[in-house]
Amino acid sequence: MKQPRHGTPAQLQGAALPWLLIMLLLVVAVGGGWYGWQFAAQLADDRSALMAELGRLTVAQQQQREQYDDQVALLAERLNGIDRMFEERDRQLTAMQEGGMRRWLVGEAEALASLAGERLLLTADLKATRRLLEGADATLARISDPKVTAARRALAVDIEAVRGAEQVDVPALVLRLAALQSLVAELAVPTLPAAAPAPAEALPADADWWQRLLHSLPVHIQRDPVGAPLPLDAQQAALLHLSLDNSLQQAQLALLQARPQVYQAALDQADALIRSRFDASEARARHLLSSLNELRQQAVEQALPEIGAGLTAIRALKVGPQE
Repeated sequence: MKQPRHGTPAQLQGAALPWLLIMLLLVVAVGGGWYGWQFAAQLADDRSALMAELGRLTVAQQQQREQYDDQVALLAERLNGIDRMFEERDRQLTAMQEGGMRRWLVGEAEALASLAGERLLLTADLKATRRLLEGADATLARISDPKVTAARRALAVDIEAVRGAEQVDVPALVLRLAALQSLVAELAVPTLPAAAPAPAEALPADADWWQRLLHSLPVHIQRDPVGAPLPLDAQQAALLHLSLDNSLQQAQLALLQARPQVYQAALDQADALIRSRFDASEARARHLLSSLNELRQQAVEQALPEIGAGLTAIRALKVGPQE
């Protein structure tokens, strides 16, 4: 039987070294694997924690965004409400301003149309009447409302009626009468020389008591056989000039009021007054008489148009509903 062979220590140490290295490598490999597993597990835990934190932050951010969106929407709604409120106030203010302006313009047009009717009745001045009616129409033209068209149409009818009426230059005649009126103060009032008192007649012997009383009074009655005007003092002459001035003024008023009969009567009265109380042979008196004769021969009658439809239509705008 063979005995095991025992090597030398050096040989034994050399044979054990590879196994020692293998064991070390195994230990290192096991340690490295365990450390790697621990590190991987730590990384996994950290990643899970990070993902969880990221998810939480995401949720929080989403919630904040939703809250922000809600606040933005609420603020936008409030702003829209404020805008609507201001728009409504602006609309109401505009409506009030337009309504006030409309009422003011309608009132102005009514005043002009009313003044046109009064001017026509008082002065028969067709040109001034037409200008007033045209002013009322121009005032209504500033209103942007279809309802105003009817009033403007009625005013157009009145304007055409005034244009179609016979024209008489009333202002020129009135100015001429005023010029004649300024000459009245230059007319001289004739005065008769005072006659010498006649000698007193002797009373008869059988005169009554009342005849003796009248004979003793300082009163002498004289008669003018030719009908000449009696001598006038300064006050009576002023009254005579005033009477003639009033006749010419009455003629002017009658002319303005389109009253031809009264106008002719006033001219006749002035003519008769000059011929009876003034010196008709004087140059100023002859000029006045000639001018009065020309005025009497000039036709002043004119057919005044009937207006008022425009004024009625304008007043209907004030009574009707307004926007």
